[in-house]
Amino acid sequence: MRLFIYLALATTCAAGDNGDEFSNNLFTDLAPLLQLFGERFAQQFMSQSMSWVDSLIFAMAPLGIITAIVGSIRVGGPSWLRAAIGRAQENKGAAEIELMSSTSNEVSELWNGQAIVRTMGKPEILQVVYRGDAADGPEFGLYSLDELQRGSGDIELQPSPISHSPKTLRELRNYAPNISLNNNAPHAWSTFEICISAVFGVFVQTAVLIVAAMAQRQHLAKGGVPVKGYALPLTTIGTLFLSIGMFCCASVVEKGSKEKAWGIAGSSLKTSKTELRILWLQRRHFVSDQSFDAFAIIARGPRDKILTSHPAHTAPDNLTVQDPGLTTPYLHSKRFEYAAVLGTLIGLFGFILQFIGLRASHWSVSVAQLTATFVMTAVRAIIRRGLIRRPHPVPLLPDHEIDWLATRIAGNPGTFWKHFSDGEKQGEFLQDIPWAIRACTNKLSRGTWDADPGSRNDKVVAIRQRLGKLSKWSRPAGDSAVSVAAAIEVVMNTLFPFSEMESFTCFLPCLVGEAFITIKKTDGLWKADATQVEAILSLWLFHVREAESAQRNNTSSDIQRKNEDWLREGNSSLKKPSIRILSSNTEKARQNLDWWISGTESQVLSVKQVHDNAQT
Repeated sequence: MRLFIYLALATTCAAGDNGDEFSNNLFTDLAPLLQLFGERFAQQFMSQSMSWVDSLIFAMAPLGIITAIVGSIRVGGPSWLRAAIGRAQENKGAAEIELMSSTSNEVSELWNGQAIVRTMGKPEILQVVYRGDAADGPEFGLYSLDELQRGSGDIELQPSPISHSPKTLRELRNYAPNISLNNNAPHAWSTFEICISAVFGVFVQTAVLIVAAMAQRQHLAKGGVPVKGYALPLTTIGTLFLSIGMFCCASVVEKGSKEKAWGIAGSSLKTSKTELRILWLQRRHFVSDQSFDAFAIIARGPRDKILTSHPAHTAPDNLTVQDPGLTTPYLHSKRFEYAAVLGTLIGLFGFILQFIGLRASHWSVSVAQLTATFVMTAVRAIIRRGLIRRPHPVPLLPDHEIDWLATRIAGNPGTFWKHFSDGEKQGEFLQDIPWAIRACTNKLSRGTWDADPGSRNDKVVAIRQRLGKLSKWSRPAGDSAVSVAAAIEVVMNTLFPFSEMESFTCFLPCLVGEAFITIKKTDGLWKADATQVEAILSLWLFHVREAESAQRNNTSSDIQRKNEDWLREGNSSLKKPSIRILSSNTEKARQNLDWWISGTESQVLSVKQVHDNAQT
């Protein structure tokens, strides 16, 4: 404390009138006026605020006073005050996207190829939580957050300073996931770190007032004239009121969203089996003229809790007017309005008093306030350093996001997470499991009434089914799968209506092993699982499109080197290769093609293998 005071007053005697003249032109005006600006920085800090301690840090030597006042009015102010600042008809989502950490039906977070951005709209994005201790279970350790709560019953609201009033995960299932909060969670927002920063902020702001008191006590002159007697009281009262006003404004913004920490009961990062991993699958999405491509966004490192944030003004989907537990927009709106009005009036009044006081004080006081503002700005930037933490993004083929994850995670989930989440580029990492129906083979499809299927390819299909259930994404093979399943049911109910068997399994030859479709008898009728058929068709289509993409990329590279015909080859070609191997050239295959494809004489050709090592 003494060192801070001495540094502020060290040059007082030597500077004399020159120092006062310099201060009159710069520091006495710059110090208080600088606090008014810093819009983006203030928005960034307040949007990640999780408790009153963050608001206290913001209130000490604040930067962005105007932003805090306007932000509190936008989030919780009364309508007449919003009209006074030109925000009478503003959508709530506009304030949420700029000032809060929450996501909702109006606001979401997406990866734009370079960073996580907040945008309007409700895109298709799937949050997948992985539990290491459930990897061998029927869900393969893959859950949505609310399903994890319903299914296992051992996920709970963690005792944490960021926890607010209870709201079950099921009520949040329709909201977009919080990517930025969970991407930063393992290393940012240490409770101890935030508390130390708050104590340091109070110390710094108090030190400025002590400097003002010391300057007044030593009767330091300003422009050759003794400092006026009202300088110290106005500076002290103004600083106190300004801090209180900024605390109120920041608290209104902070209370505008409800953050919670969810974790497995009794889990710890020390036990790898109970660790949680998290990733997001983002489908291609368009907002106005901005395009967001398909990505897998993988958070780095394990964690013992997952964060959620939702707007405080939202209500559960099943809430009724008669509900005695009503907690909606507007049960606490008056309290928010009072806090916003109070913070605005106190903050403005405090700023005016502080400005007059600093103008009348010795120049060392203005230097001390300016220094305090710079120091606390640096402290707030350090606290929010987690915002620069990048996840591991992986570009994906559009409409095949869950197919990519199924083929990558089925082989060895532990290695998958070490490679993408932990950044360990291991040689044994399995890039993918080659999954496709083998069209040209001597091993034909077969069926059996009694089978115990099980192979690595079947695991890929099962994981793909699981992800399809979590996402409810029907593209690209949903309609075709329903039609195929209906056709199978018609055939089975027509040919085997009185069979005493309960199930029939149809095996399909794949590049590795076999896949299978199981038809079961329910209430006297055969039923095929359309989700199983959809998983098989989608994985097969993913294999084809992935191969096409790789071929186009290789062709494009060759064209750039050889300067050949880019209109018919490469990514810019106007036509795609259309020759496909459909099946082995057998009598039954030709008969089926003649039944189902009209004009087969002109469309279907016979080919033969010309090299022993050629792939078919």
